[in-house]
Amino acid sequence: MNLRVLAVAAVLWATAACTSSESPPPGGLEWKHGAIPVAIRYAVPDTCPETDGPPECASWMIWAFTDKQAKLVADYDETGEAEGGRSYRIRVPDAAVWVPTSGGAAVMPGFSVSRDGHRVAYFSVARQRFVAHDLPSGLVRDLSPVVGTAGLPTEATAISADGDGFAVSDGEQVFVTDFGTGRTTALPRADGVIGITRDTVFASSGDTVVRFLRGSGARLNDFPLPSGARLSPDGLRLAVVGEQPADTIELLDAVTGERREPLRPSPLKEPTVSSAEAWLSPKALLIRTFTAGTQEFTGFFSLDVTTGRTARVKRLPLDPEAVGIGAVS
Repeated sequence: MNLRVLAVAAVLWATAACTSSESPPPGGLEWKHGAIPVAIRYAVPDTCPETDGPPECASWMIWAFTDKQAKLVADYDETGEAEGGRSYRIRVPDAAVWVPTSGGAAVMPGFSVSRDGHRVAYFSVARQRFVAHDLPSGLVRDLSPVVGTAGLPTEATAISADGDGFAVSDGEQVFVTDFGTGRTTALPRADGVIGITRDTVFASSGDTVVRFLRGSGARLNDFPLPSGARLSPDGLRLAVVGEQPADTIELLDAVTGERREPLRPSPLKEPTVSSAEAWLSPKALLIRTFTAGTQEFTGFFSLDVTTGRTARVKRLPLDPEAVGIGAVS
């Protein structure tokens, strides 16, 4: 694989070049790029070096698959033919994988990709704040002020289905940004992010789901927080892996928290559902599965939450440590 840098209008964009004599920030330089017109399918963390203490590293890889060759104004690897098309791997050097927290621990704040695959959000170790990138234009928005990593939660970022709303958490408050205007609102009575829609922010406060109006920040209502909840694009459902009975998906009313009948994926017989990864549409949920006996990864499946039927989803990584899902249908 050859690393290539394309130039447009005689402007060179490099994601890994030093611009001063100072040492780069830990984990990588700030990511700068030009036009990336391809839709990102998924993002996975780069491999962190082994360490005796809690891990601390940065660098995510974003992957795109197209049916023809694309012109990218960014550092990338063209990984060759992929089922009749081409695949591209682009490194985001300053995207935090693991960050140290208080008490000598470390967390993965996560990496979010918009549903259309054209925007991403993450915690930048170079700038010590959350940022969002519009990939086709190269425009970058700050999603938070400079924040420390001591209280960062896991999965600290979320993007609305239309790609305009962003919500991030520093562990003490949630910051909500409209990408189009750049306006950011802080929700001080929340410490975690669950999801965001066109008009509502779903945050957490301890072990409680708290709903806020996106524009004013007014608190709407709250209910007990289910672990690992995923908010549907329309903001109507929360999906979690069931406990009683096991190997099911439970759907909750996202407005009231009321639980509905558990949904058993079909025709999955032996594989066990390990996680609800992301909603692909208001009716389709991406789940990760493994074998009940050997605990081996068996694949990603799209679950129709109206029928319980499943279909295998291809062109996704093999049992990644973490994954940000973008333009997957």
